[in-house]
Order: sequence, then structure tokens, then C-alpha cells
Amino acid sequence: MSLVDLPDSPGPASVTWREQDFGGAPPGLLGGATDRVNRLGNRWAVDVVLPPLSLDDARRWSAALSLGLKMGVRWRVRQVGLASGPIGAPLVAGAGQLGMTLNADGFTPGASWMAGQWVSVVTDGERDLYLIAESGFADADGEAALALTTMLRVAPDDNDVLDFAPRIEGLLGGEQLSWTIDRMRLGGVAFSIEEDA
Repeated sequence: MSLVDLPDSPGPASVTWREQDFGGAPPGLLGGATDRVNRLGNRWAVDVVLPPLSLDDARRWSAALSLGLKMGVRWRVRQVGLASGPIGAPLVAGAGQLGMTLNADGFTPGASWMAGQWVSVVTDGERDLYLIAESGFADADGEAALALTTMLRVAPDDNDVLDFAPRIEGLLGGEQLSWTIDRMRLGGVAFSIEEDA
């Protein structure tokens, strides 16, 4: 069985993003300088609180969360206040890319994006979520280099899809992950999604 798609509506009451950081700043040896060490693998987690739900919505969410505990989940990322124009059909331009810049093509010429905008890279059927570090736009040939806030976790293949209507995929958890349909109708049911790779 595949990942469970959590309902798109109603939207959340609140969303809190957390970067899972595997780097650090170990103290300098024998009083030496402290340097930041960035390590491959940083990924995202999101904490979600649901609003009060109708009876039908509470049933849908209850079933999706129950199944999602066992199967993993996929959930649409909300990008509030982001007016998106035509973006084209962007793809990774070149296999084996690493680091914090992603070369891409297939954009509509002049297509733009903003710092703080989310994008997914789909490699071998799995989505990795990234936050764009700098605003930019595609050139006249529909090519661009996207600056990211974290290193690429997986070297994408040439022509892997860039999804500007991204979803986070991962494991479902959270300290408050318990619910009843009656409680869902009152609102405040919370859960977390953590990217698992």
C-alpha cells in the first residue's frame, strides 16, 4: 500500500515548520575556534493543529490519520499569500547534482519564485521538500539555478520533476496524536509529519 493522502480541506488552524538539523557547532579543540559543521540530511517536519471539523470531515480525517500511522502520509504544503503565475513544467537539468543549488529547465520564460517558497523534487517516486533561499526567475530559455536553504539530500536524476505545488511526505506522529470524532468537531487535534529520508 502507498502513502495516505491527508485531506486538503478544511485547511489547518495552525502550522509550525521545524528544520531537522543534523549539523552542529562542536567546541574547538583545546580552546580553538568553534566552527559550524553542516551535514547532509537536513529535512523538514511540520506540526499541524486542525480547526473544528464537521461530522463528515471528522470521519475522513479520523480514517486518514489512523491509516497514516501505519503507512506514512502525504500532505499539501500551504503557501499563504503566494501568488503564483505560470511556472511551466520544470525539471532537474543534469544528473548527480549536490550542494545547495539546483539547476533546472522547462520553466516558462520569466517564471518567478520567492525566497521562502517551498518546492518538492520528485526522485524515484519520492518527494523531498526544500525551501528556496533566494527569489529569482527563469531566463529566456526557461533555465534557472534555484538556491536552497539546505543541501540536496539525494542526487536527483536528470529530468526529475520539480513540483511547485509541493507536498510533504513522511511519518505521522506527535505527542497529541489522539482523537475522537467528537473531539475533532471541537477542534485542536494535533499531529506532526516528519520527512523520513
